[in-house]
Amino acid sequence: MAPFDERIRLAEETPLVAGGDVNVEAVENLHRWGCTLERAASLTVDDVCRFLERYVDVKRRQWREDANLHPMTAYDWFDEMAGTLCSSLVSAAHLPQLPFGCPVDADARAEDVARAFLRSPYLEGIPLDELTFPSPDEITPSTSPADRRLSVFLVPIP
Repeated sequence: MAPFDERIRLAEETPLVAGGDVNVEAVENLHRWGCTLERAASLTVDDVCRFLERYVDVKRRQWREDANLHPMTAYDWFDEMAGTLCSSLVSAAHLPQLPFGCPVDADARAEDVARAFLRSPYLEGIPLDELTFPSPDEITPSTSPADRRLSVFLVPIP
């Protein structure tokens, strides 16, 4: 079985949701893909990029089969805290708004997202001894999470 075949079958079985609130669409169309560190070590950036392409092809085919859908945007990102590769779709009319509570780098490439996923040491969780909670006086503009931009790869559908 090729990498991610089971996950592609899951995407095929999940219908597209469109025509509503951006957050509802994002949650209803969300897929999360996780793997172990051992499995990640056996994958390449090209493997993950091919999977993301296959996923978009599945969703594009579903979009074509439903004549009532407006143009949509598929997007992929790596959720570092959860250790998962994520994919979702929203109606293109919602752009440039994406349902994230942080700044987004919408110019990211699939390779950027795949590389972040495969290089993460947190695919199996974040060890408790690595978690720290700064006191309010330790939070400065340079340590604020808002300074980081989430890399998000966008693909228009159709």
